[in-house]
Amino acid sequence: MRTAIWNTRIRTVAVVLWAVGVAALARAQTPAGLLMVGDKAPNIQVTRLVKDSGFESFKSGRVTVVEFFATWCPICRSEMPRMSQLAEKYASKVDMVGVAVWEKQSSSGTQDIVGGVKSYVQTMDSKIRFPIVVDTEKNWMLENWVYAAAQETIPLVYIVDQNGILAWIGTPATLDKVLGQVVAGKWDVAKERELAMKGLDQKLARIDYRKAMSAVSTQLQEAYASKDLKTVLATLDKVLEEHPLFESQIGIMRYDALLYVDEKRAYDYGRKLADGIYKDNWVQLNTMAWYIAQEFYGQLKEPNYKMALEFAERALTLIKEQPTETALVKDTAALLHYRMGNLRKAVTIQREAIELLRKGAEGIDRTTLAEMHARLAMYEAALEGSGKLGA
Repeated sequence: MRTAIWNTRIRTVAVVLWAVGVAALARAQTPAGLLMVGDKAPNIQVTRLVKDSGFESFKSGRVTVVEFFATWCPICRSEMPRMSQLAEKYASKVDMVGVAVWEKQSSSGTQDIVGGVKSYVQTMDSKIRFPIVVDTEKNWMLENWVYAAAQETIPLVYIVDQNGILAWIGTPATLDKVLGQVVAGKWDVAKERELAMKGLDQKLARIDYRKAMSAVSTQLQEAYASKDLKTVLATLDKVLEEHPLFESQIGIMRYDALLYVDEKRAYDYGRKLADGIYKDNWVQLNTMAWYIAQEFYGQLKEPNYKMALEFAERALTLIKEQPTETALVKDTAALLHYRMGNLRKAVTIQREAIELLRKGAEGIDRTTLAEMHARLAMYEAALEGSGKLGA
C-alpha cells in the first residue's frame, strides 16, 4: 500500500499524467501564441478564494505576484514562509496571490479540491499570510498562464508590473531581488524578454511534448489505474520511438514501469539515465533511488539497493544549503540503509533528516514529518532487536 509520502514528495508519474490530462483541454499552442515576458498578462480566473478576501485582479499602479503551487509539493510548502515575508515587505505596492493547481480531483469534483486546499492552508497556519485561490474546474489558469508560457514545474512565480505587463517568470528562491527592481521601476523587461527568446526552442519542445503525451494520456491513465505496467511501458516506448528527445521528461516513468516488467533492464536503464541526462538532476536521481527503496507496485525480485544508494548519495552532493531537499534525500538514503541491514546508519541518517526539517524547513507538512518519524521508529526497533545497540 502506498503511504502518504507518495502524495508529498515523489509525484513524478502522477504529476505528468495529471498535467497531460489537463493539457488535452488546452488550446493548440503555436509560437505566435506563446506567453512570454513583455506580453500583456492574461486575466486571472479562479474557482474561489480559500484564504483571505482582499484579492482582486490587477490594480493599476500596483505590482501583482502570482505563485502557482500544489498542496503535495514539499518545495512549495517550504517556500510559503518566504512568500509570506515578501507579501508583507511589499504590502503597500504589491498584491500577491497563490493559485493551487495540479490537485487530485475525486468524484466530488472541484469542491473536493477546494476543501483539500483549505485544509492545507489551515495546517500551514501562520506560514501563509497572503490570499490563496483554486484554479477553475477547467484549469483556466494552467492553460492560460503555465502551459501558455511552456512552463512545467512548481513552485512557479509570475510578476506582473504596474502596467499589466508580464515582467518576470521564475521561482520563489530568486523572487526578492527581482521584485524590488520591478517595484522601483528599474527592472529591464526588454532585456529579460531577450534572454527568454534565447530559450525559445526549448519552450516549443515542451509544447510538442505535451501534445504527444496528450495523445496517449487516456491509455496511460487507464493502464496505471489497473497496474498494467506492460501497457504503460509499451505506450512510453512508442512515444520515445517517435520523439527520442522526450526521454528527459518520461525516462523516469519508463524506469518505474521497467522495474516491475523487466527488473534487470530497469537497472541498466537507470544506470544509463543516472550517467546521462539525469547526471546533474538531484530530483530524478532521488526519485529513482526512492522507487527501489519503496517498491511501490510490490516486492522487487533482486532490488539493487547499492545502485539506489549511489544515486541518493550523488543527489546529496548536488543539493546546496537546501534543508528540505536535503532532508528528503537523506530520508531515501536512510530507508536504503535499512533495507541493506545497515541499521545503525539508517537510524543516524534518519535522525539527521528529521532535525533538518525542524531547523530549516518550517513549511514542511505534518504528514511527511510524521511518516519520517514512523520510519525512524521502525529503524530503532530493528536496531534494538538486533542486539547491536552497544556495538
